[in-house]
Amino acid sequence: MNDSIRWVREADRIAAGDIPVGGRPVLDLSELAGTWVNTDPGSRGIASVILRPHHGGAAGDPAGVALGVRPVGAFDWGEAIAGSLYADGPVSRRGMGFLVRFDFGFLTSEVQGNMNLGLLILASFNAWQDGSGRSPYFAREFFRQAGAPR
Repeated sequence: MNDSIRWVREADRIAAGDIPVGGRPVLDLSELAGTWVNTDPGSRGIASVILRPHHGGAAGDPAGVALGVRPVGAFDWGEAIAGSLYADGPVSRRGMGFLVRFDFGFLTSEVQGNMNLGLLILASFNAWQDGSGRSPYFAREFFRQAGAPR
């Protein structure tokens, strides 16, 4: 192994010949794309989320493909483009995670999404910007593909 390729976890250790030529690879987002429904029908958070590949890419994304994220619930979040996409390993092309930011003026929500065991997990870090004194808070919700068995 080339000593110039550094790693901190054994799972990150790869051979120099395994690194894709030409920089960061285009990720396959097909497992993420689609409509996802909250596994808790009584959730007071996000009822569902629509994920779709967005061609044109996010800033700094040389692959040219980003992920459009649209949470659906009582409040219209609108769609935001995930600024960061992540594979399931250092040489993988399988898209498995993303970061996206929603700014509503009175509230900012940083949302992390990842696939695990066929579920989409959304973790949101929410901070009030309205001077109300409400505490920033964390929420995590689980989603299944629309049409998938419960």
